[in-house]
Amino acid sequence: MLTATALLVTGCSSEPPRRDDSPIGWKACNELFGSKNVDVLQEQMGGGQLRIENQSYPVRDLTAGLIALARGWEPGSGAHLSAAFNPCQIAISKNGERLTSDVRWFQFSMSEIQSGDVSEEWRNVGGDVLASEDSGRGIEFIFPCKISGTHKGQEEGLPLKVLLWGVGMPNFNTDLRGNMASAMARKLSSELGCVNKPAIPREITLA
Repeated sequence: MLTATALLVTGCSSEPPRRDDSPIGWKACNELFGSKNVDVLQEQMGGGQLRIENQSYPVRDLTAGLIALARGWEPGSGAHLSAAFNPCQIAISKNGERLTSDVRWFQFSMSEIQSGDVSEEWRNVGGDVLASEDSGRGIEFIFPCKISGTHKGQEEGLPLKVLLWGVGMPNFNTDLRGNMASAMARKLSSELGCVNKPAIPREITLA
């Protein structure tokens, strides 16, 4: 039985592996999105070998970086704005299909977003999550996450923002996108140890 870390999907013995040999990258993608969702994504991406295109690192390194930034934050500080993490990028190079994820602390506070003082249109999609659609194939979502040991205003003033989008993927349907977004939000909330325990719906979608 194949482990979740390996995830080398093969057909006949003469066929090459469907996924490239990037165990750290595939493990991170499976942890963030859920292995079943990654399997469905593979089916939707069609023929060709799937590759991990970002610099692979474990989820614990991602969350450690985010926690360090949050603990160094204070009102008026912009030091966190240049730091973005790309924990999972899956692509089929020959036809340009690509799934990209981006995680960072957001530059606006929850009150600024909810009052409409930002250029993007955000709306509640359940629980504590606000979302905005990006060019039809992408979804951005934010939620408040209080990190232990941070400034008292960090939860409201520094929400977490995640972008998930597909390029050249006409079959990247809203159900899969919503399921992957929800899985990622719940995993990040757990691994970051958000003390406010944000409510995250089982599916994040704007459809």
